[in-house]
Amino acid sequence: MTAAAFCEVCGAGKYLADAATGASLHDASDDCSVCGAGKYVSDATTDPSLHAECLDCPIGTYLSDSAIDSSLHDAESSCLDCEAGSFSSSPASSVCTVCVAGRYSDSSAVSACTDCPPRKFNADSLAILSQRDSLDDCLACSGGSRASSPASTSCSSCPDGTPFGTAVGAASRDEADCIPRFCAVGKYCGTTSDSDCETCPGGKYTTKTGVVECELCDAGTYSGEGSASCTPCSSGRYSEGTAASCSDCDAGEFSGAGAPSCSNCDAGRYYSTKESSRSTIESSRSTIESSRSTIESSRNATP
Repeated sequence: MTAAAFCEVCGAGKYLADAATGASLHDASDDCSVCGAGKYVSDATTDPSLHAECLDCPIGTYLSDSAIDSSLHDAESSCLDCEAGSFSSSPASSVCTVCVAGRYSDSSAVSACTDCPPRKFNADSLAILSQRDSLDDCLACSGGSRASSPASTSCSSCPDGTPFGTAVGAASRDEADCIPRFCAVGKYCGTTSDSDCETCPGGKYTTKTGVVECELCDAGTYSGEGSASCTPCSSGRYSEGTAASCSDCDAGEFSGAGAPSCSNCDAGRYYSTKESSRSTIESSRSTIESSRSTIESSRNATP
């Protein structure tokens, strides 16, 4: 038996933590333990001070082997980079964690994921790397909805009075916030800029402030520009809808108030546009004569 002049150093990927408390803990190579998951020793039997404990894999990497194969713990390169779409936030990680919904990482070996920016969201709930490894995985909200905060997992509907508009920094209307643009009744919010209010054309109207489009007048009604409501057509007139004015019924036809079309006169009845005009003139004359009579009576009654 050869006397020992010095103790052997544990091999790469192994350590022996006992600090000379008992010879039985240092009497065989098997007393050197393989580093645990997330740890390594790269020194190859040269410096015993480097084998008292294993080193931690750096943040953003992992080592999954759990003290089984020393060759998997014999260098820092044994610590593998977390893939894009995942991260490790602490040293000595045995696994990487997939970015949560609303976040992503587009590079490897990261310590944290990046929030999806405002106006975008990521709703994936299956923790799939391919759904978290690019900014493109953060989707734009659809029209009429918004994701007003970073790391959103869904979009919410715009409230009344805050229509979907074009926000500063948005690449398109699909990426924009809900912006309160309180255009007056009879007007709607334009698409050129946030401050534009455009007048509803004839045949259309709005009853609320801050709308992005005007409503259409129903058949039998009409409206002028900038209207807050539609007006029923008077008797003898009609409209087929979205009308800026009502049209007269033709001779031989008639209509009641608010009619979408004219009807033919019944048996025993007729309608002549000329006689109608004459009747209107006679009615106006009668009204004038009545007014004159009233004025004369007032004069005679004055002492």
